[in-house]
Amino acid sequence: MSTISNDARQRFRQKLQSIEFADEIVDGLNEFLNRFILVSNEFESNDWNTATYSNVTELTTESIPIGTYIFNCYAICQSTATAVGMGLRMGSGTAVLGATFGKWNITQSANGIGSNFEYDQLSTATNVSSTAASAANTDFLITGTGVVTVTTAGTVAVQIRAENANNVSIRIGSNLFLKRVA
Repeated sequence: MSTISNDARQRFRQKLQSIEFADEIVDGLNEFLNRFILVSNEFESNDWNTATYSNVTELTTESIPIGTYIFNCYAICQSTATAVGMGLRMGSGTAVLGATFGKWNITQSANGIGSNFEYDQLSTATNVSSTAASAANTDFLITGTGVVTVTTAGTVAVQIRAENANNVSIRIGSNLFLKRVA
């Protein structure tokens, strides 16, 4: 979570000496910033070759409090073969999740024609993947957006699976963005 540093607070106070409510302004901004969580992958690539969903460690939040969050995920992915699809979903790391809904879009190909595979995540147990990749060993984008309710504080994670036993990967530059809304 982001906050305004004490050094920045001091500089703000110095610049606004005539404003009586400088601390209240900074505190309000900190409260606003604490509603946003950005998790960005900082690894070259991470390979998965299982049809069972597993957490992407680099796209897992720190422990977050009980609440309702909207999420956006932008994952740069690759598959080792065009006949190997993949799936992503929001899942629990250490948190207990209640209602979890999302819409995921995966670039794929069908008979050599690029298309979009779209599916709805209706719970943390949704188990769906695309059936193909646009091109082997070439970056493509998977996007997901939705709502997740944390009923017991803990971590929340993007989860990944391969359609079959071939490798799929999430690449550097992928990220997960959460905003607490309730």
